[in-house]
Amino acid sequence: METLRTIREYLLITPRLAMRGHLFVASIPRQITLDSLCAVIDTDDVDDPDNPPFAVQNGLEYVLCHDSVLEVLGNLRQQLLGRPAPIELQFRALNFYIRNDAFIDLQEYVRKPDDSEG
Repeated sequence: METLRTIREYLLITPRLAMRGHLFVASIPRQITLDSLCAVIDTDDVDDPDNPPFAVQNGLEYVLCHDSVLEVLGNLRQQLLGRPAPIELQFRALNFYIRNDAFIDLQEYVRKPDDSEG
């Protein structure tokens, strides 16, 4: 069942839950923040996968598939050599991926934090 939560809550629970579907977020095209509402929606059994009823009812728009979020977080963990990433860094990595269709490079990010989000 779909649940509205903030991006912050989503990032905190994502590594522990087996979710399937696509990430939909409120406030697109405005800036996504840690407080933006989102939901992971399984679109396999809906008539219009781009506009599932739960997303339409809650003003959510497709961002990317949940598996891609897991890949972003996995890449971040790999760059940190398995150390946990602060939620703010997870968010920056996700936002970087959304904007650039590429993983964040932490070495570049540390050198140029103002340019890291494209």
